[in-house]
Amino acid sequence: DLRTLATVTRCVRSYGLDNGLDALPAVAQRLGMRVVLGVWIGREPAVNQQQLDRALQLAAAYPDTVQMLVVGNEVLLRRELTPEALAALLAQARKRSTVPVAYADVWEFWLRHAKVLREHVDVVAIHVLPYWEDDPVHVNDAVVHVSATVAQMRREFAPQRVWLAETGWPAAGRQRGPAVPGPVQQTTFVRGMLQAATVGGV
Repeated sequence: DLRTLATVTRCVRSYGLDNGLDALPAVAQRLGMRVVLGVWIGREPAVNQQQLDRALQLAAAYPDTVQMLVVGNEVLLRRELTPEALAALLAQARKRSTVPVAYADVWEFWLRHAKVLREHVDVVAIHVLPYWEDDPVHVNDAVVHVSATVAQMRREFAPQRVWLAETGWPAAGRQRGPAVPGPVQQTTFVRGMLQAATVGGV
């Protein structure tokens, strides 16, 4: 998989370290790729600590490959930890890490819990998914929505770095208001996002 990805990108993001994914930094290093290494955080404190400890070891062992740790993905969205419990893990990670530390969640959850979380991360990693918004967005307006949301978050969290960690459009599924899934819509969105990224819009 990484050999295939290496033909189109120089960086890959992971979400956890189970099922052999802790080998990712070593393989990526051989292929000249960089890794945003994910630490899967859930309800079990012991498992969370194991994931964090292993990720910190890998970041130290592969300093030229692991460029950031993302400690937790949509933990608050899933309601698996309180913001305070998550902040404690982030604080520990940031104290021990040799690379920048981020937490990734839907942008609205970042706004809701900014006071608790922001001082414990180097990077605010946000997910902006126009199809899945509480007020879904038509594909023709989706790229503008993503760009505007990223700009809003950068204003809210300045001078911290805000990173668009997830976006996209589904190729299949049910219609959500004006948001219609499909391969044509997905292609429209991806091409629009690539163009926006090229001109610095996201």
